[in-house]
Amino acid sequence: MTNKFQDFHMPRYDEIPDIDPVNNFIDGIKVLVISIVYFLIPFIITLILAMITGAIGAGLDNVVAAFGVIGVLALIVFIIFAIFEIIALAKFAKADEFGAAFNFGEIFEDIKNIGILKILALIIIAIIIIIIASIIASVFALIPFVGIIIAEILIGAFVVLFYNRAI
Repeated sequence: MTNKFQDFHMPRYDEIPDIDPVNNFIDGIKVLVISIVYFLIPFIITLILAMITGAIGAGLDNVVAAFGVIGVLALIVFIIFAIFEIIALAKFAKADEFGAAFNFGEIFEDIKNIGILKILALIIIAIIIIIIASIIASVFALIPFVGIIIAEILIGAFVVLFYNRAI
């Protein structure tokens, strides 16, 4: 019996990839651009909704009500685009091609194959683990100078590696 996710999953590697500062920097810029593009759209949608509902340029009573509505709608839109961005980053990492992150048909198909609930579970679990790591980092940061270094180098690196491995 074949696994329907077989094409999507990459083989697992326990080794950390080699460090190539130039290529890593270029890939980092590409990831930044991908993330900006994916979150620029919900930002624009939220801004337009804020203008339509009167959250921008309205009296205080309208602003409070509009921000409540806008907040809920913005959260939903940002979550939807976060799901697409996660899969886009995975497609980029797998194909090592910038354009793969914008192949919306394949990304949508991957989301359907994996399942939105599994992706949301990944996001929720990742957020919980990152919050716990941040609390631990905050405790270490209370130690003058050395604690901040420990928090940033050890826990910060863990969070980055964990999140990217989860994707």
